[in-house]
Amino acid sequence: LTLSGQEFIGSGGNYTFQWSSNPPGFNYNVQFPPTTIPLETTTYTLLVDDGLISSEHSLTIEVSEFPTADAGTDGEVCANSDFQLNGNAQNFDAVIWSTAGDGGFDNPGLLNAVYTPGVLDILNGEVNLSLTAMPLNPCDASFTDEVSVSVLPIPVISAGDDFIACTTQEVELFASADDYS
Repeated sequence: LTLSGQEFIGSGGNYTFQWSSNPPGFNYNVQFPPTTIPLETTTYTLLVDDGLISSEHSLTIEVSEFPTADAGTDGEVCANSDFQLNGNAQNFDAVIWSTAGDGGFDNPGLLNAVYTPGVLDILNGEVNLSLTAMPLNPCDASFTDEVSVSVLPIPVISAGDDFIACTTQEVELFASADDYS
């Protein structure tokens, strides 16, 4: 930030310049103070005096923090269910969820969107979801965080082939199952 005191109406005499700030820390008695980088919203005040007349002007510089995002903790979901996201973001204008997979979001602009796994997500057994926080104006740097979701396959069971047996005959059953606990 470069500040300067310019005369546009005055006596043309010898001026004194006094710069100050709120919060305090910027104090100079020159017309052209050194360049500064405000780290928080700051009001800069200039008092100009020629011995007869004084004038005071202030300028507030609003400092916006860069956005942060937390996509939440990794999780798991059954292939036939939805995954409830629980993101968090700070200093943002908007958020957007995106996926490296082929599923979809009910509303990708919500921190607590719901994700429905797609066919490839189910086949891969996992999908990465990204939460991006868009910056407040005039900042231009966004922030992205990822969450990994394991997509558990749906259990498959077979009771075996049908057969006919007599009422007193013992039978042997051949069942099989995959993806079960």
